[in-house]
Amino acid sequence: MRHLHVDLDRQFEQLELQLMRATLGIAALGSTAAYWVSISQYSWLYHVTLPFLLLAWLILSVVVWQAPKTYPIIKHIYLGTTVLYLLICLNGFFEQSTAQPLFLAFSLWFPVQYMVIYVLYPSHLAHRFALGLLVLSLFSLVVHLGVLSRIDPSQMAWLIHFYVASVVTIMMSRYVILIKDKYVLAYREANSDALTGLYNRRYLEDQLNEVVSYAVRYDKTVSVLLLDLDHFKQINDLFGHATGDIILKGFAEVLHLHLPKNAIAGRWGGEEFLVILPEMDLHRAWQVAEYIHVVMRSIKFKKVGSVTISVGVSELAPLDSIQTLIQRADQALYQAKGAGRNKTMPQLHDIQRSALYPSTKPAKTLN
Repeated sequence: MRHLHVDLDRQFEQLELQLMRATLGIAALGSTAAYWVSISQYSWLYHVTLPFLLLAWLILSVVVWQAPKTYPIIKHIYLGTTVLYLLICLNGFFEQSTAQPLFLAFSLWFPVQYMVIYVLYPSHLAHRFALGLLVLSLFSLVVHLGVLSRIDPSQMAWLIHFYVASVVTIMMSRYVILIKDKYVLAYREANSDALTGLYNRRYLEDQLNEVVSYAVRYDKTVSVLLLDLDHFKQINDLFGHATGDIILKGFAEVLHLHLPKNAIAGRWGGEEFLVILPEMDLHRAWQVAEYIHVVMRSIKFKKVGSVTISVGVSELAPLDSIQTLIQRADQALYQAKGAGRNKTMPQLHDIQRSALYPSTKPAKTLN
């Protein structure tokens, strides 16, 4: 079953993957062009380290396009190779005066790497990696303190700007990541049910609109389950709301563990839950509901024992609307309760009904 946290993580991972592809491609092409126009200049260190970095970026770029699942490993390799190169550049600035302009230019990538770190990693890891890179750059400065007396004022000014820019970039990146974390928290709170952790009604309505629109556009089907905990009001009255909450959370866990992966489930209201089953016909949706029945019968809740459910099932019909789809599921649920509860009741639309129960009236004869 789809889960809000997983959905969000997947969305951010896709954005990070796109960023990694773009970063590797642009960095490789840009650095190749820079190396080509300056191939006859600068020191041996430049001609050893930059081609190695370019080769690494090109390989990583191809791999991340061909095998997106390797992205978690690729980002570590990218960060490691890039940071190593930048630290070599920074040390080269202190030690090789003939290559100072080049090292100055490439060391400006430091602030960019701080931002990349905060985009690619969770906030707690990003803070550590960014501070670690800053400490390494400061360590390089401390090691070469004796060289500073030979640096002219303009280069000294650059060093000051470099370290100040690094600190400011980290501070701003931390602020941006804080906003992102706040957004994620607000998004989850706005779209999930606080008690069960499933989607809330507003999010379900949005998802149902998207799923139905997709089904109509590409001639697919979609079914919905409307599930209700039987005798829930009596359970609350007899055993208290705390017990009722435990049952609601337990049922939500059943849905989370036992629904198909593409199912979208949430709390519709009170003790009612809605499950959206994309690309699933009425019969398969009925089988899913029956399986949930079996699981619920096997669970014993403290004080209460077994809790049964009633389920209404409906499938999207041609020219159907979201309202009529839900309405038929609600009617089926009402019929399941009227038939004694602890049942799954499918609600046929007109085309299904006419196929199963064809008219027995004789056809009209044409004169």
